[in-house]
Amino acid sequence: MTLEDNNVLRITGERRREEAKEAEGYKRLERSYGSFERRFKVPSNADTAAIKADMAHGVLKISIPKREEQAKSKPVQISVGGAGATVQLQGGAEGAAQAKDEETKDQGKGTGAQE
Repeated sequence: MTLEDNNVLRITGERRREEAKEAEGYKRLERSYGSFERRFKVPSNADTAAIKADMAHGVLKISIPKREEQAKSKPVQISVGGAGATVQLQGGAEGAAQAKDEETKDQGKGTGAQE
């Protein structure tokens, strides 16, 4: 079992089976051999350093744990303008853009030209 570039897990093996049967007047011996190879794409959030494999009773069990997620951003309160209004940002550029849009909408209220 090897982990290749681009997070591809490659499993190779060989099967061997031999069956012998003896009875009165004859002897039979059957042999079968074969190799196999399987490739699996490992998810990007997998902890590739902690991949484990166990073999028991002809069954291969592979454990691929998830990587611990990085700390999520916490909401930040920022006071906007002179009205003392607060905007809650959820982090990242998307949250900042949303807060900017809300600020622009608030500033546009009541500032239109009177007819």
